[in-house]
Amino acid sequence: VRRGACVGWGSNLDSARAHVVVNFSHYYWPLEKVKVWLQERWPVWCHDPPPWFTPRWRQNLVAYAPLAGVIPACVYEHIERDKALSQRRMTFKKHSGSHGSVLQSMIMPEA
Repeated sequence: VRRGACVGWGSNLDSARAHVVVNFSHYYWPLEKVKVWLQERWPVWCHDPPPWFTPRWRQNLVAYAPLAGVIPACVYEHIERDKALSQRRMTFKKHSGSHGSVLQSMIMPEA
């Protein structure tokens, strides 16, 4: 059984590889194998995300990758969706702060 190097990464080969690509220089990556691995496994992770498949991991993957076309296009598309979702959440938080007391009074009217 292969294990990721940190607690919480999991105990399968994907977890170990996911840890390596964001914690070790791309100079040590077998680039073609990483490219094939990402292309094959990305749809699986989108459908059933492992604990490490977070927006932060996806951002780090792109940040640590070489520019030699190792990262498939679907990864960049996913990261753009992550950014858009994050911006919407921030906008919602900003606007919901001014309406919090109104919402609270609707849920919990004063006695």
